[in-house]
Amino acid sequence: MRKFLLLFVLLLPVNGVYAKGLDIFVNNSTASVEYLTSIGGADAGFGFLFNTKNDWVAHGAMLVFGREYQGSNKVEGGLGGKAYVANIGGSSVLALGLGGQMTYFPRGSKFGFGGYAYYAPQILVSNANNFSEIGVRAEFQMMETASMYIGIHQSIVDFGAAGSRTVDDGLHFGVNIRF
Repeated sequence: MRKFLLLFVLLLPVNGVYAKGLDIFVNNSTASVEYLTSIGGADAGFGFLFNTKNDWVAHGAMLVFGREYQGSNKVEGGLGGKAYVANIGGSSVLALGLGGQMTYFPRGSKFGFGGYAYYAPQILVSNANNFSEIGVRAEFQMMETASMYIGIHQSIVDFGAAGSRTVDDGLHFGVNIRF
């Protein structure tokens, strides 16, 4: 799995997608890397997550993203979707999740609080009943282009009668770097 992740990281820029940033998080059982870029005025991300149970999830995301300044407060947020391709518990899953994200920096602070949620109902999932990804995080913006954060991330696939499987559920540490 680590070789696949390395190949993904090395070949993505060669295929014409120029990274404008990276978002990487890890914990004891999960690692995730996401290239951040812009496509036609929208923010886009291409990522890969894997865990110690040999599950993996690749995604492509498109968000209409904006930043709003209200006095000394800053709010960043976006709405859009994520297309997922995954191998979870030996089952292949395709899903299209709709959702968004938001981060709030109060009173000009470098500390921010954010969250994101994407949900794919049964009509937008193959080989499963639904797929969901949610997370919250607290971040410290070290400079305009680099943040470090601690958060909780959860990805769950519901296979109906076969039960659900958690791909990632827990505390993680990460960095977000913009070029």
